[in-house]
Amino acid sequence: MVPLATQAPAPVRTGSWAWLPKPLFTAWLLGCVVSLLDSRSLALTRVLPAVVTWSWVPLFEILALGAAWKISPRPMPFARGVDRFCAGNAPWWILLIAFGAGSRLFPVTVWLVFAAATATWCARTDYFFFRRALGSASPWRDLVIERAAAWIPGILLFGGGSLWPGLLEKLK
Repeated sequence: MVPLATQAPAPVRTGSWAWLPKPLFTAWLLGCVVSLLDSRSLALTRVLPAVVTWSWVPLFEILALGAAWKISPRPMPFARGVDRFCAGNAPWWILLIAFGAGSRLFPVTVWLVFAAATATWCARTDYFFFRRALGSASPWRDLVIERAAAWIPGILLFGGGSLWPGLLEKLK
């Protein structure tokens, strides 16, 4: 079964900013989850700063897609590719909503298993995006380049500091 994000093209948005809604939604959702974890409410004074703080996630994702994009010619404009690629984030969105709503319902290990399953699901979706939507001759190469260019800086930026101990402390 092929992931939906890679099948029939979504309606084409026009304009120079048509690619922006899905990355903005990702940042907004991250801000909401941070607010829920921090104060157990969706306070705008907590959501907006968290949106700004976590906007690096979609930014790194777009930059990483650009790195994979430059390797070979693509059948669509980059802005449309960003929009289609970011549609593959839907499993992460579902996990973030579940985590924000019920982070204290399950132990950390259960959430880590959910995150691993979601990462696998999204990798499969992205593989099919590169293979079918972009017609890549090397979809695995494109997937590895995109993941390395997005995840390594992200892990170095936040994983090397106090994110993990702070997150684990919040979940107790």
